[in-house]
Amino acid sequence: MYPHGGDRPTASSLNWSKGQTIPNLVTVPVKDGKVSFYNHSGGTVHVIADLAGYFTASGGAKFHALAPLRVIDTRAPWFSDGVGEWVPAAPVGARQTQNVRDVGYANAIGVDLNVTVTQGAQPGFMTVYPQGTARPAASNLNWTAGQTIPNHVVVTTSDAGMNSFYNGSPGSVQLIADLNGYYAP
Repeated sequence: MYPHGGDRPTASSLNWSKGQTIPNLVTVPVKDGKVSFYNHSGGTVHVIADLAGYFTASGGAKFHALAPLRVIDTRAPWFSDGVGEWVPAAPVGARQTQNVRDVGYANAIGVDLNVTVTQGAQPGFMTVYPQGTARPAASNLNWTAGQTIPNHVVVTTSDAGMNSFYNGSPGSVQLIADLNGYYAP
């Protein structure tokens, strides 16, 4: 992806093998209200693009980078997320939600996460969203059975700093999330 009408970069935004469904978060400048997509594969592909947000030149929240902090690891016995929450050592069940406090920082309105799923018995998707709000139709990760796959996720938090992680698979999956930073006024 690149700004509309601009020179196509030599770096890729997404890589895949034949038959794979792969997610990725891409931040790209917008030109004339548009961005461009380029398929270098030599074959046809289906593209799904979900708008997660935007940056403006003035005002708004500032990003506060952190050393990566693990906030979820369902593989570890009663894992502490480092900010006072405990996550049970159990896979997220089929079509179930795990709620977690991602940030223990005052005034945080959003988080920057690296979310990974592993040990999924069935293909599926993960959607991350503010707890207490309607689950969006867009997914943040997609996987096939047995695949370990990460993705960069930027999401607003609820007023209590909580996020929901929905497993849209007919099977359970292990969930790992690392906090890279947060957004605050």
